[in-house]
Amino acid sequence: MLARITKEYFHNQTCLYEGIYARLQHLLCNMQDAPTGACYAIGSQIGFRILERHKYTTILLLTIRMPAAAPLIPDLEMGIRLYHDAGVAEVQSYQNNKYIQPDYDYPNPRMHQPDEKHQVNRLLYEWLDYCLRQGRRLPASLSG
Repeated sequence: MLARITKEYFHNQTCLYEGIYARLQHLLCNMQDAPTGACYAIGSQIGFRILERHKYTTILLLTIRMPAAAPLIPDLEMGIRLYHDAGVAEVQSYQNNKYIQPDYDYPNPRMHQPDEKHQVNRLLYEWLDYCLRQGRRLPASLSG
């Protein structure tokens, strides 16, 4: 399994994780002083909650509520771990998957894609980039 992971893959992953971290820092500009349990929101559909805070890491829960007009599409949830000392962030959990492996054999019992972790992190990166291009920021903690 490790033989399939190349130097280029690691380089691309590192750039992706650095990009996610930088975008989260811009989006959640006052997060560094927020306590565990603090909630942030963009409108009524997008929310962040700080689940854990440690000296070098923070774990966030991102929730995107789908509009009522799309009742068959479940809300999106991602657990995101930020590594402050390294300046990177990655998706740890996605929907009902508590842990996302770096790669999967295919086929597998849950039919994960071989590069599922990369795809989920890429989704987060693109979504954060979209929010920033739209001028969205999370200005204040809603609750703590």
